Amino acid sequence: PPALVAAAVAGQAAEGLAGHALVVHGLEEASGRDGAFFRTSRLAMLVEALLTTPTPLRLLFTAGVQPVFYREGRDAPLHRLALTGIKGREYHGIFEALHAPEFPRDKFGPLSERLHGHPLAVRLVAAAMRHHPELIDDDKAFSLSGPDDLKGIGKIAEKRIKALSEPMRRALIAAAHLRDAGTGRTLAELEVSRKQRDALILDGLLTVVGGEGKPRRYYVPDNIKHALGRRDTSDFNTMAALARILLAEAEGAEPLVAFALKQEANRLLEQSRRGKDAVDLGVPDFDAILDNATGMIRTKGKPNHELAGRALRFVLDRDPANADAWLLELERLRAVDAPFKDRKAVLEEAIDKAPVPELFHDAVGLFRSQGNHHEAIAVLEKGVELLPEHSRLRCRLASLQYRQGRRHDAIQHLEQAMALDPMLPDAYGLLGTIRAEEGALSVDRAEDLLREAVRLAPDDIVQTARLVRLLLDIAEGVPARREAVRAEIRERLDALHAVHKEDWEVHLLYAEALRAEGKDPEKAAWFLGKARKLAPNRRGVDRRFKLESARLDLARGKVDEVERTLKDLARKDPSNAEVVQLLAEVHASRGHLVAAHAELSRAIDRMSPHALERTRAETRLAELATQIQQAAGAFPAPPPADAADAADPTPADPTPAEAAAPLSDAPPAPAEAEASVDGSSEPAEAAPVAESTPAADEPPATHDEIPNDDPSESSDAVAPEGEPLPPAGGPVPGDG
Repeated sequence: PPALVAAAVAGQAAEGLAGHALVVHGLEEASGRDGAFFRTSRLAMLVEALLTTPTPLRLLFTAGVQPVFYREGRDAPLHRLALTGIKGREYHGIFEALHAPEFPRDKFGPLSERLHGHPLAVRLVAAAMRHHPELIDDDKAFSLSGPDDLKGIGKIAEKRIKALSEPMRRALIAAAHLRDAGTGRTLAELEVSRKQRDALILDGLLTVVGGEGKPRRYYVPDNIKHALGRRDTSDFNTMAALARILLAEAEGAEPLVAFALKQEANRLLEQSRRGKDAVDLGVPDFDAILDNATGMIRTKGKPNHELAGRALRFVLDRDPANADAWLLELERLRAVDAPFKDRKAVLEEAIDKAPVPELFHDAVGLFRSQGNHHEAIAVLEKGVELLPEHSRLRCRLASLQYRQGRRHDAIQHLEQAMALDPMLPDAYGLLGTIRAEEGALSVDRAEDLLREAVRLAPDDIVQTARLVRLLLDIAEGVPARREAVRAEIRERLDALHAVHKEDWEVHLLYAEALRAEGKDPEKAAWFLGKARKLAPNRRGVDRRFKLESARLDLARGKVDEVERTLKDLARKDPSNAEVVQLLAEVHASRGHLVAAHAELSRAIDRMSPHALERTRAETRLAELATQIQQAAGAFPAPPPADAADAADPTPADPTPAEAAAPLSDAPPAPAEAEASVDGSSEPAEAAPVAESTPAADEPPATHDEIPNDDPSESSDAVAPEGEPLPPAGGPVPGDG
């Protein structure tokens, strides 16, 4: 595919193209909804190359989303023209042309504010007021949120369509089968009379272009087609009839026009299941077949996966380098829930014959769904080798390597990605996340990287979430910055919420920030509930909600519910340090300080050696050790053994701690959890310590606060003075 793209771009310099323009509609179909060409297929590679390479052929792209590039000067060949709404003074002319009643000029001001100057909306409203002039004073009759409110325009269009008689509706549906503007003769052959054509124009449903010496052509706007529905605008008989009309028009037309007409006719024949009647274009062209297969796979009705599979195999047998066909075949196999081995075999063949970035992203999804992270990393390493200029592949590879503990390799790939695309926010964001785990000495560097990522993509939820979570850590560990950082967090979340009002991640971030402040737990719970309603049903997402819900419930004193949730999570993910750390706080809230000390020691063993999180956990561990020692001092020391024996030869009753202690032949505690009272384990490499404060200022425990009603529980609180505490990770009575 990369070689084919290069050849296609070079071909734009061919003779005979001067004086022509190639119009490409719907750029976002290739560039993605964010315009950044993230999931790059063969089509996306070609379109991106055409956008960024000067050619003699004039190219005109229409787009609902502006294309985004991360290399300086990459878009130098582009001239951008942003379309905006028409001015209010233009409304009167449109109303007059559509024979709407004469309204005072001052009526168009409020109407302009509601319609935001969208020409189609203005025409539809003018047509409606021709029949109902009283609507000019109805502020609620027609209203758009902005000039790009396609949903609002669709509602206005649906009302106009419902007002049509059945013959007029059939005429509109027939005209809507034209993908490009057609002549009056074309519409006449589709049984759309001139009278019907003029009536549809007056209703704002049919657009006319040309005139003044140029032939008039007609088309139905995409908003109107969408309001009609795909089923109405995909009638097989109408498509076949239109294909025959276009093939007849191609006879005698100039070469480029004839080629375009034949190509569109072939598309209509394929979609109407008459592919055998398609004409030879003189060059290989399977786009019509792929278009048809896409519809059969993605239809909301009854998908025809078997027929789509035969069509795709037909294409791949003749064009094995067609990456778009391979991607569709993989999508079809997912839809029919094909066995893993079949999907893997197709994927390997596709990568061998038609490597494009999207195939490697697809492969990562397949292998990760099986829990095979090593194979996912291997396939991305191959992708980076075959397509070294695609920095997104390096970013995703770095993300997986980092999760597998290969920090050095991940950092190298991220730095290479930043060198390739210096304005790529993902590279800065992920590198900032990695640096943040290196401890206090790297916090400033991590903060700079994450702020740069947010600067490059201010509306990107992922980048803002990374920065907000680091700021939450800073607020917790650096008291001097706490108020300023929390104010910044609120400001950033407010700005993000204004853009993404229905995004679950924004609501979850709000809940985390409010819970960390500890001022309004009920509001935090509301945001958390809203986020849960909006979130997708995925395992990783559900775990995040359960953890945040447990933190919030623990702050509100719902200890029993939290413990049940955490034990369930611990069974499913025993290596999760967050779960174990929260379990420690559950024990601490009940006064089971030794059990809390043991759990927190286990959690620390699962944390990155220099992470801020570990620094705070070690501080908390020292607090627990101090509380245990203070609680132990509240009990009188037992008399020496010799003095007790001399005073009374009868064996004394065992103390509560002795009664609960394990028998001498019990198995020893696990070695991983051995820790002394002050929380230190085996001597380790010195780690930088962030400025931190205890999670809560707790007074020393008193005798009354230590549960000792039951002898089996007293050892959870203290050990009698002079006796060693239980090992940090060993069996703890009453710990469950």
